Amino acid sequence: MAILPLAVGLLALLPTASESPRSPHGPRDELLALEPLVIRATRPRFSAHAQRLSLIHAAEIRRSGASNLAQLLKQQSGLSVREYGAAGSLATLTMRGSLGEGILVLRDDVRLNSPERGGVDLSSVSLLGVERVEILHGAASGLYGSEAVGGVVNLVSAKDGVNRLEAGLGTWGFQTLKTEVGAQFGTTRYALGLHRNTAANDYPYVHRGAAAPRENDALEATELWLGVDHPTPSGDIRLNVSVDHRDKGLPGPVNFPSPQANQQTSEAQAAARWNQWLQPNLSLTTALSHHRAEMRFSDPQSIYARQSQSLLNSSDVQSQLLWLSEANELRVGGGFRLDRVLGSNVGSRERALTTAFLHDTVYLTPELTGFGNLRLDHHPGFGLASSPRLGLTYQLVPPLRLRASLGRAYRAPSLNDLYWPRLGNPDLRPERTEVYELGLDAQEGPVSVESTLFFNRGLDAILWQPGAGGDWSPLNIGLTETRGLETKASWRLVDALSLAAGATWLSAIDAGKSGATAGKALLYRPSVVADLSLTYQPVSALTTVVGWSFTGERYTTAQNTDSLPAHDLFSASLAYALDDRNTLSLRGENLANRFYVLQPYYPMPGRTFSASWTIRF
Repeated sequence: MAILPLAVGLLALLPTASESPRSPHGPRDELLALEPLVIRATRPRFSAHAQRLSLIHAAEIRRSGASNLAQLLKQQSGLSVREYGAAGSLATLTMRGSLGEGILVLRDDVRLNSPERGGVDLSSVSLLGVERVEILHGAASGLYGSEAVGGVVNLVSAKDGVNRLEAGLGTWGFQTLKTEVGAQFGTTRYALGLHRNTAANDYPYVHRGAAAPRENDALEATELWLGVDHPTPSGDIRLNVSVDHRDKGLPGPVNFPSPQANQQTSEAQAAARWNQWLQPNLSLTTALSHHRAEMRFSDPQSIYARQSQSLLNSSDVQSQLLWLSEANELRVGGGFRLDRVLGSNVGSRERALTTAFLHDTVYLTPELTGFGNLRLDHHPGFGLASSPRLGLTYQLVPPLRLRASLGRAYRAPSLNDLYWPRLGNPDLRPERTEVYELGLDAQEGPVSVESTLFFNRGLDAILWQPGAGGDWSPLNIGLTETRGLETKASWRLVDALSLAAGATWLSAIDAGKSGATAGKALLYRPSVVADLSLTYQPVSALTTVVGWSFTGERYTTAQNTDSLPAHDLFSASLAYALDDRNTLSLRGENLANRFYVLQPYYPMPGRTFSASWTIRF
């Protein structure tokens, strides 16, 4: 954001004493006192970011038909989502060689990553009330601290509610009902949303030549979201509250099923943000948030832990000063976060994190912009972690923009990494990563292209690997190297027809000089991810999208002796607005009915269809 103070000197336009108009009662001088007028102009938040950034806006979210973040992200170019089955199953993101524990997920800047597990189950992240999703590709510990090694996904809640009701049905017993309403009382705006999802997920699969339906895979999910936006004379106050309850079966792998396992998860989040302009070019933002998550697991047939539960309470306070001028945007601030976990697996644990940060964006010339970030995080037990980053963007010629950045990132071990019964490793060290990125963007008329080269060198990377007895445990790997190329392009062929394509080539290896895994590819990182989509919109009321995606081979053993084969999928969607209030949407996935798995022994659904009806009121 930027503020351009405008002093309005209308007194100069007022008549002087000798020019004052005469009243019926004779000459009289009049003095008119005017309040100063200040206009705040807002720069695009990511207009010249040195890292690759993707934005998914509300219209695209609705058109995707996605009911959770996992379903939305797997439709995005350059991303790979690792799912354990149908809707509601565990899903994690892979980006730039980092698995879910190294990718930070936020909702209105509230951290959703669990300090116990490290990552976040994307299938449990609701899209209810989300106005847009921001995806920052690559490490961003200089902005966000731990977990932001591979990238950041931030969900931004809408300020204005929409009045709409959506109902949908699909294969494998899928049903959805969503309603959102908005209202304004005085100057305060309110938005409320309710979403209910259920699914049987009893799709068929084949294992060892025998066909069977997937059992114990049902899902019931209820979500409620409330947003309040209250403007003040010098800023605004924003409040977001969400609650979510999920009850689902856990069928387990097909070679070792768990037909009676069940998981119940209840989460509540609250975030309050107060933004106040102290001066025309100086603002203070204070944010308070709390995240509570409770999970209960039971499996009567298990020979290990038949029941387990965990309770997380995470409280966070952040404050920052923003100073703006024509030449730069300077942010200085700090914060404190307290995580408390009480679980049957890791016991009672507490972590307190203190942070301080400095971010500066400098507009050196109309073509050249520089960026500098420095964040200091203090973790009890791990000491002080510094995350610096420098970057620049340069407008070569009007259609071409160059991006470059370098820095460091880190990830602290999760509580499961340290204290999981029998398998945890309390001697783990935080992993540290050097990151380098070079990008070129171009847009000319109906064609746009963006391409990014990246290279990461990791020290003490935390990886769970199988031991001699088959049990998996976490280890610090001495050195890893990840390099890759991301490319995305779009082309509007004619007014009604557009084409979009993207691809990511990745090499992520254990770069150690000795050991059985030296030179081997890291687990579950696909070597190639590609996509292609064709959008046809002959009239404004009708939109049709046909898509194709490809995921390359992924190794499942540290010695690269076994792997999941490459696969490709076809999808199609259609949205038709019958009138200004009613819209019919249809979607089909895996149209070629491919058999594929993203996690060994967890078959994915075959051909899947869904339909929904949306009414605006």
